[in-house]
Amino acid sequence: MKIGIALFNFSLDYIGGVRTYVNNLLINLIREFPHNEYFLFIQPRTRSYFEHLFAANNLNTANVVYVTYALGGFLSRLTLAVIKRIPNAGNLLTIGGRWLARLIDSRKLDVVHFPCSIMYPMGVKTPTVLSPHDIQQEHFPQFFTPKELEYRRRTYKPSCEQATAIVVASQFIKDDLIQHYSLNPAKIHVVTLAADPSYAQPVTEEWVRKVKEKYRLPTRFIFYPAMIWPHKNHVRLIKAISLIKKNSQCDIPLILTGSKYGGYNDLIKIIDQEKLESQVLFLEEVTRSELAVIYKISDFVVVPTLFEASSFVIMEAFAARTPVIASNIPPVTELVNNSALIFDPYHVEDIADKILQIWNNEELRNNLRHKAKEMSQKISWGLTAQKTNRVYEWAAQQNMK
Repeated sequence: MKIGIALFNFSLDYIGGVRTYVNNLLINLIREFPHNEYFLFIQPRTRSYFEHLFAANNLNTANVVYVTYALGGFLSRLTLAVIKRIPNAGNLLTIGGRWLARLIDSRKLDVVHFPCSIMYPMGVKTPTVLSPHDIQQEHFPQFFTPKELEYRRRTYKPSCEQATAIVVASQFIKDDLIQHYSLNPAKIHVVTLAADPSYAQPVTEEWVRKVKEKYRLPTRFIFYPAMIWPHKNHVRLIKAISLIKKNSQCDIPLILTGSKYGGYNDLIKIIDQEKLESQVLFLEEVTRSELAVIYKISDFVVVPTLFEASSFVIMEAFAARTPVIASNIPPVTELVNNSALIFDPYHVEDIADKILQIWNNEELRNNLRHKAKEMSQKISWGLTAQKTNRVYEWAAQQNMK
């Protein structure tokens, strides 16, 4: 098959789930299906991120199409302002979409995959596969600015409607799309994701020692690696740690990692108000190999999230053989399948109770560690690539009917 991967809206601004998804999917598609031919459509500024793939026989620089948007700055904003006032002007937010669609179609591909939430450009005649990831805005509009909500309103549903096939990470998201967008269930395919294989690799005692010394990690601690977005629910987690300290006189160290986006400054204020400055440690610039160590030596990973499509944090913890306690939202319970301790993410008391329960129970931690190992053996990026390729074949066949 000739497969296009449209990455015009791929961002390097921060590390998140979409970057993890795109990178691991491409690596494993190329490896699992060497007879496929892959065409990447990317912007020049993201070229360096994908250079490690160019040596593959079925993807090389001749098949990488670099695209620079025609307009930027004031002219681009002016154009968008005009377009938004034209009835039925379409769902494209950037000028040049019609030209990009013709560019994709000119490659005579069997299918083109849009893995970054929306279809940009729209209007592609080649069979399309879309990975919308989630539609969080339908559940928590308060977590988005008016501009972000308008962007999602004009792109997400039209993208899903136009896509030949849709790939999602959980049954929850499939049901969500059917409920909110009235989509045909037959074109929505659930493809489970996995952790990067590096988290399953053993680490040396020397490397553990260096990471501990570098970050001054305590002997025992719990871990939550996540961007500080409102739905990640850091505030209730901090309050749960504070509640344990007040009621049980137990100081449980919490390690946080991520970037200083979103609500970082507000979170630091809450940590100060709760007098947890010496108990909560925030690490920003952590490499993947260091992150793997922190996963492995933590007592357990806590995931109090309010919304997910799935959870790379949980999959990474499973790969590292680390116990998990997590919120009881549907996509999480679907993923963990009784292999984690579950709590209500809206109730600080329940979060605190579950943290204290597993902190004081080594037998429970060992049991969850064993379950984490079993779960990690059931998923892999190789399987994800195989299932995704079957979706490509399905989408290509729809064009023949």
